[in-house]
Amino acid sequence: MNEESKANEKNVCADRVVSCVIYDYELIKFNTTVPLAVQIRQRLNKEGFEFEDDKKISSIANENPKPKGKLMKWYSNEDRATIYKQWLYS
Repeated sequence: MNEESKANEKNVCADRVVSCVIYDYELIKFNTTVPLAVQIRQRLNKEGFEFEDDKKISSIANENPKPKGKLMKWYSNEDRATIYKQWLYS
């Protein structure tokens, strides 16, 4: 990547930003027969997150989807929650 494209990448504004917080106590309520990653993906889709394989049958079982835009995930020890945030570009 050249210097100009790196500079342009830093100056691009997201068209939409979505976020979701999943608390540890919510994970206890998830269905134990369905992989946790799949259930988290469904929850994120419900909140407006977008992935490359959305609306494809394979997305149901995909435990490692490629997000559109930029996706960040971090854990808050204070809140005992995982925070997800996605920046979507057109």
